[in-house]
Amino acid sequence: MIEEQVPGATDVKRIPCRKFKFDVPLGKRFSQAALTYVACIPVRSSTSVDVGHKTANDAGIDVELNLDNFTSPPATHIYDEHQNTQISASPPTTIIHTEHEISKSSTSSPTTNIHAEHENSTFKGSSRPSDGYLLNISSVNEYCEPNDYQKEAFKKYRIQSCLDFLSMNKSSYLFKPENSTLTYNEKPMQFHVYWKGKLNDKISLMIRSFLYTQPLDSSVLNVWMDSNDEDLTNNSHIRPLLKFSPKNIQFRIWNCTEQLSHDPIYKGWKRIMRKQLKKIQTVGYSDMVRFVLLQRYGGLYVDADVLLLRDMRPLYYLDYEWSYRWSEWFHYNTAVLRLWKNSTIGRTIISAAMKHKMNFHPMRIKKYLVRKKNITRSDVNKKLYMMPVTMFDPLWLKSDLSLKKQIMVPNLSQFKDVFSRKLLRNEFPGVNKKVTKNTNAENIKRWRKKEKFFDGAFTYHWHNNWNRRINSMSWMGILKRGYDDFLEGKGANLYNEYIVT
Repeated sequence: MIEEQVPGATDVKRIPCRKFKFDVPLGKRFSQAALTYVACIPVRSSTSVDVGHKTANDAGIDVELNLDNFTSPPATHIYDEHQNTQISASPPTTIIHTEHEISKSSTSSPTTNIHAEHENSTFKGSSRPSDGYLLNISSVNEYCEPNDYQKEAFKKYRIQSCLDFLSMNKSSYLFKPENSTLTYNEKPMQFHVYWKGKLNDKISLMIRSFLYTQPLDSSVLNVWMDSNDEDLTNNSHIRPLLKFSPKNIQFRIWNCTEQLSHDPIYKGWKRIMRKQLKKIQTVGYSDMVRFVLLQRYGGLYVDADVLLLRDMRPLYYLDYEWSYRWSEWFHYNTAVLRLWKNSTIGRTIISAAMKHKMNFHPMRIKKYLVRKKNITRSDVNKKLYMMPVTMFDPLWLKSDLSLKKQIMVPNLSQFKDVFSRKLLRNEFPGVNKKVTKNTNAENIKRWRKKEKFFDGAFTYHWHNNWNRRINSMSWMGILKRGYDDFLEGKGANLYNEYIVT
């Protein structure tokens, strides 16, 4: 512990020192096998972020929360807004406890004791962000946003330095706004994901990541499906998750006609779709769906091939809307997209897309928002803030071969690597090759630990590897086992919480 006098405070704030060790060497030029980081940084005062002028509907946290009104459906597993289809009844309430709370809970509870697996775990996790704390993007940009994307300057950018900063220096970039009355639980977070076809292991993994990372007392994931002809109780991937529905997961029917007919902004959509049927109903269809959903309901849209890695509240409750950068290119990637209900930004994008044959491709968005020839980053950030790519897509810059020689934790190179059962050749630099060639399950689990999976990033985007199998010893399999242990009450999540039913 250290003691720090916080500016403006009358008392001394005690700040814990936390030690982090990464088993990754610095290289042959250094004698150390690995670095041991010690971070003990006091909370810094916030730095203002220029997000431009906003209308009355767009300004301030309080207004934004009021815009995210979302009427919860009846207590069913699948809810069809158009047909009010009831599939099955609601399960018992699920409760989340921290280790500390469990130790003080009533002995009448049948599951008050921490499981042995949890007691013996060497991973102690971290704490959730303090209530009402938000992300200071200016502080994050110092480590995570390259100063220049030109070739020579860009090579100096270090992906792992950004992840280390996000992981170890939370007190440097999470802050409580002055005079803020924001409380996280005042308005639950609304997440959205769209899925076409039968629900499978990939979409179920995304749902599991949501349940594992987000606060279940104030978060709802809306899974929008294009049909209701599937009995989810017979789906082995989804059945274990139904006990969280409808409190935390709401399986909802996407009805295109109903969604696009509720607002005159979509006038002419039937005519456009008839002419653009093949194009719109493929990849471009989900590009459209996310904007329609967020414009109507507000919240955070996450693609089905994205895993949530951290509590999203410091980002969700920011007083500006955002997405993230398309690798090194100056475009948005809307795989993770935060918009407010009926916001000016959302309506601007939709109106422009309707005039361009319903083209919602991410690479068109900046041109819809800024009508000039030479668009700058400052221009777009005043509209829809473009977050650094490493925060949400940590492997993208490396897999694009832009920074292919950089060492990361884990040291993967391609998106498909998270599905590999075998330890990759340079996955853990400095480790004896005989060790990495050992395919024994215990050896693989020794090295691949869920808490070391791009620690610091808020999400991981695995980019459309739909046909790859999730092997239990692959990174995806290791994560799934961690998710399942938590959801079954056998182990803690990354915040030292576990479930009691």
